[in-house]
Amino acid sequence: MKFTAFGLAMLLFVPTVLVGQTRDTDYQLRFLAHNQTIVRRNFGLALWAIAPDVTVRPRRFLVLGGLLLNNNRGWLEVMGGELFNAPNGNETILDVRISVRIARPIGFSGELFYSLKDQRVLFSQSINVPFSIKGLQMSAGEESEILFPKARPAVIGVGPRFTVQLPFWRRVSVTNAYHFRWKRENIFRTYVFVNF
Repeated sequence: MKFTAFGLAMLLFVPTVLVGQTRDTDYQLRFLAHNQTIVRRNFGLALWAIAPDVTVRPRRFLVLGGLLLNNNRGWLEVMGGELFNAPNGNETILDVRISVRIARPIGFSGELFYSLKDQRVLFSQSINVPFSIKGLQMSAGEESEILFPKARPAVIGVGPRFTVQLPFWRRVSVTNAYHFRWKRENIFRTYVFVNF
């Protein structure tokens, strides 16, 4: 238990201290809640509620819902929704997310995000390898993002990620990821993910 408490403290608190010491890194804290409801065999409904970065004001919120296709290797979600409190007003969003096991035990997740209002496109992906230490479920891997703003150069970020599933509430996981970005401020992002 001491190992678990120490590991969680390191995962949750050390990044904010380290990032606060650097001027070329933006710290972001993102909360995500996710639900999948199977309606019939491999078909169902998906729902996401996301606070993209609670360290900035005004706080933005993204709500997505749509169709779910799943099987024993993974799932695909095709959704629409709304981004509230965006800098230029609310935005209607189209979003496709996928999560599959590409080779045992390696997992791949990807997202294609499109804003109808400003025609912004975001592609993100991650590859993770799960493991456990003393019963604590974790994964390590990489993630990347490519943002295509309208009429501006693409913004590319890539870097490592590390996830811990909370042992006292297995529906919650915490991920830290660092994005090295070319000619832009780097990003250190903490994701708090709830699967309900």
